[in-house]
Amino acid sequence: MIRVLHIITGLSVGGAETMLAKLIGAMNKDHFENEVVSLTDFGPIAERMRDTGVNVSALHIPRLAGISGLVGKIRSTRAD
Repeated sequence: MIRVLHIITGLSVGGAETMLAKLIGAMNKDHFENEVVSLTDFGPIAERMRDTGVNVSALHIPRLAGISGLVGKIRSTRAD
């Protein structure tokens, strides 16, 4: 199983967010385990991803001040 950590600014409705949801939906769940981290907040796209079994978290970083939380998240997921 290949673990993939996707990092995105936010999960409101937009082009990058929608394409990320489509990409994850098209990936073979037997070979890939996806996790998504939003640097800001959850949004409607987060619910779509969760409905397919993807773990989604939000770091609520207002600016780059919370970047240490991102580093910790990357390490804890042990993504490939």
